[in-house]
Amino acid sequence: MVYIRLARPLNAGIAGLVVLTGAWLSGSLDWPLAIVASVSGALLIAWANADNDILDAETDRAAHPERPIPQGRISPERARVFSWFLLIPAMALAAFLPPFSILVFLAAMVLTALYNRTLKRFPVVSNLAVSLAAALGFLYGGFTGRSITGPLWASFLALFYHMARESFKSLEDMQADRVSGRRTVPVAWGEKAGMIIATAFACLMIVATTLPFILGYFGIFYLIAVLVLVDGVWIGLVAYMWIKRNYGAVSVAAKLDMLAALLALVLGRIG
Repeated sequence: MVYIRLARPLNAGIAGLVVLTGAWLSGSLDWPLAIVASVSGALLIAWANADNDILDAETDRAAHPERPIPQGRISPERARVFSWFLLIPAMALAAFLPPFSILVFLAAMVLTALYNRTLKRFPVVSNLAVSLAAALGFLYGGFTGRSITGPLWASFLALFYHMARESFKSLEDMQADRVSGRRTVPVAWGEKAGMIIATAFACLMIVATTLPFILGYFGIFYLIAVLVLVDGVWIGLVAYMWIKRNYGAVSVAAKLDMLAALLALVLGRIG
């Protein structure tokens, strides 16, 4: 159970589905390669989560005392060994993929490592780093197929989606970040500024989701799904955030709505 909590399987599982979706959007799904890429991507995200908890072991005693390391359920040394058991298989599986997929894997690995060690301390930059790493998942899977156009569209949309979601999460973690000395937007510029930026990114994301249909790449099935399952939900989340200021509930709902966003992208290739 301790190791499962370190890996955060929900995050890792969604990352694996993102990679599979990227492969599906490539127009020529090679199932063996797509599954290898999906498992590799999930393991990479699991490693990034464990690595983050190890590096934050001291600050988490005050900021996130519920996590396994500050609870004393596992030592940082044992957690580090576990993290290598995640990263090494991820790298080994990535070696079987096409060269551009390998480059994307290395870029995502370096970006998450930099985030965990340095970038998380800077407002906006920290959210951008996480969003870029998440968006790369579509390209990672997409390069296993024939065409990269669909995965590029998905990565473009994912960048806006995650910038909005990370803005919500910064609000959720505001008190913990203040204790740990992390300078996110709500900590550095104030809670209201964080809410305004989260709203702005959500609006940009909603506008961006219509572009693949307007420009003729995705069809009507995509448009209906994205308007109902993604844009409609996010309009409600933004309104709820301003009315209730329950940032935790908004952040969790935004994470779960990623599954609906993936469904909309899958339908985009169908028609």
